Amino acid sequence: IEFNILLAAFNLIPLPPLDGSKILNLLLPNHIFYRFHNFMQQNLGYIILLIFLDLNVLGPHGYSIFRNIIQILTIAIKSIVLI
Repeated sequence: IEFNILLAAFNLIPLPPLDGSKILNLLLPNHIFYRFHNFMQQNLGYIILLIFLDLNVLGPHGYSIFRNIIQILTIAIKSIVLI
């Protein structure tokens, strides 16, 4: 169950191939989301490299922005599912 929750939290990260970007599309005004989407299309490779470096190079004890985001989303999903 926890692995599925972890995958769901990862899927909510707002990168264009993931579902989080579709949720972001609903929340942001169209002109802002259009700029965000264009930026992500042009720089997606760099962003994926940044995520990889952030999650792996710093190691399990280093500070990781994306690991913290995934942990926060995991806690939120667990609290919703377990209610």
